[in-house]
Amino acid sequence: MTQFQNGWSKAARALASKNDSNNQASEQGGEDATMKVAGALAHLAGRQLSFQEKKRAGLAVHYAFGTLMGGVYGVVGEMSPRQVRRHAALSGVGLGSTLFVGADEIAVSKLGLSGGSAPLSSHIYGLVSHLVYGLATGLVYAQIRGKL
Repeated sequence: MTQFQNGWSKAARALASKNDSNNQASEQGGEDATMKVAGALAHLAGRQLSFQEKKRAGLAVHYAFGTLMGGVYGVVGEMSPRQVRRHAALSGVGLGSTLFVGADEIAVSKLGLSGGSAPLSSHIYGLVSHLVYGLATGLVYAQIRGKL
């Protein structure tokens, strides 16, 4: 997902001004949802993070959440009927779209982690990113399952 996002960002910079590609971060005061979660977790632990520390910790939050969701996908896959496991790539795309709607579109907003309304291009970027994540998760699951 990260590699896809890096490629998307490079393409977006080539097609649009840098101001447009950074619109979401500027609307959120420079902090994305994962940085806000990292800051809140640090605050609960009695520590304040600098902006750079929040960036690094936010990335850790994002990867930890993605790893957890991939693990849940694997457990559900093992408990599912055999034909569901045969279509791991398709079910992975379902995982990605579910995470996009559930986490990005609903939870981030309801928890007050978004910076307000985002342009349609940000929603498309998020959806496609999560579809790539889900597809990759499904394909990795299928490969691991095939080796077992």
